[in-house]
Amino acid sequence: MTKVKYKINLTREKSSFDVLSLSSFWIPVILIFALLELCWAYFVFYMPFQDNISKARMEYQRLITRLHSLQRERIGDMKEVLDALVAERFNWAEKIAYLAKALPPEIYLREIKVEKEQDSKRYQKILVIKGIVESTSQKDPPEAVGNLIYALNSNPRFLYGLKSVELRGIQPLPRSNNKFLFELAAEYAK
Repeated sequence: MTKVKYKINLTREKSSFDVLSLSSFWIPVILIFALLELCWAYFVFYMPFQDNISKARMEYQRLITRLHSLQRERIGDMKEVLDALVAERFNWAEKIAYLAKALPPEIYLREIKVEKEQDSKRYQKILVIKGIVESTSQKDPPEAVGNLIYALNSNPRFLYGLKSVELRGIQPLPRSNNKFLFELAAEYAK
């Protein structure tokens, strides 16, 4: 019996197709083409819009500056309004307290508000008081409202900053035979 011997050759033979020599040639070539492609993309896509981008940045900065100035103006306006409200705060507290004391039991208030009406190129603020008066056997509704108007007009602390309180109107409440709606108004004094 003959023995077959197998030999394994671990020595490297030179071939015409060497992967290492191939990669050492093509990798720099590919990198150069990639760099050229990036340069081309920069000049084709970015450069034409560079002027638009700088204009957009300038417009953005202008708008941000305008926004900050508007915010400063608004804060200044809000400060003026808050100062005016603080100055009138105690005045309103006294007015409402006196109004509550002056109300007879047959009158209920529905609304107290300040309206603005335009009068000859300026706005006039008017205090409006709306309520319901209930007729009783002792007093008729116009008499009760008249007594309230007299009480409010006779108190100088209530009238501070206002002209006299006047009746705007009185009418029967729908579906009621003994209740009437009334409205009082007092212009702000300037």
